[in-house]
Amino acid sequence: MSALTSGITGIHLANYWSDYSGSDNYSGPNQDIPSSDGIGDTPYNISGNANSHDRYPLMEPYGYDTLPPITTISPDPATADGWNNWYISNVTVTIKTTDDWSGVNATFYRINGGNWNIYIEPFILGEDGRYDIEYYSLDNVGNVENKQLFELKMDQTSPDIEPYWENPENWTVIFTAVTDDDTSGMNQVDFYLNDELQKCVYGPGPVYEWITEMLFAYRVVGLMLNPEVSNGCLRLYALIVAVFRIEYDIFVKAVAYDNAGNSAWNEISLPLSFYINPGIYVMKELTLPADFEGYIGRLFIRATFFGRPSP
Repeated sequence: MSALTSGITGIHLANYWSDYSGSDNYSGPNQDIPSSDGIGDTPYNISGNANSHDRYPLMEPYGYDTLPPITTISPDPATADGWNNWYISNVTVTIKTTDDWSGVNATFYRINGGNWNIYIEPFILGEDGRYDIEYYSLDNVGNVENKQLFELKMDQTSPDIEPYWENPENWTVIFTAVTDDDTSGMNQVDFYLNDELQKCVYGPGPVYEWITEMLFAYRVVGLMLNPEVSNGCLRLYALIVAVFRIEYDIFVKAVAYDNAGNSAWNEISLPLSFYINPGIYVMKELTLPADFEGYIGRLFIRATFFGRPSP
């Protein structure tokens, strides 16, 4: 048997008795008016007190709280600030609980199956990884909220990237980027040639390749006859023509992105001096690619060609 002092009925203090078994068919000060009013029709005999009665026992506790608290969790930033729902910065977690009846007694949370903690104030998550935050609350009459789950992914670390290159044959060059990312995993690598984007390679890696033919140049100066362009080539008769190889630097930058959007880059330079048959050509037919910059007249040539000569 237990009693709850729950409210006021008229001038009488109303109590709820857990073992009261009366009925409620009447109302009024004398409980003699047909109609239900939530008060028992017969007094409750108070155990242990001679001739003590509660004349107005409640059928149910006044304002009886059967509802659990409502708990919500709020991260700051409110939404993931990286790619694919990954956070790339610290997250402040705030837990709020409401209970409109008996009030909140305590709120509990735990992270990744660890020990339960009593929530007191916002806390900060700052380490890379995946977080499963379970939480629930308890009100002042013992109603317990069902456990809830909030999931969060964090990766604040840029991937590692190391570029390499090889020249297996002719003018073909293979650029390779070897990457590593321990948390969100790799997403893509972009290859740049002298700061101009050349190719985006997507996928989980960890190895990415870009295969290309490198552009090289050489300069042609001298006296010649009968220049003629046909089939993508410039043909001429060299009276005396000098072909110079041009050396220049190529910078290739590889930029790696992980699935969270973190990026890192590394660069390699290639001092190229491809063999393109430099030398002096006298009284000889010479075929050159038609891709050039400079001057070609009837007798004189001074131009820079791109490609490979065929003497």
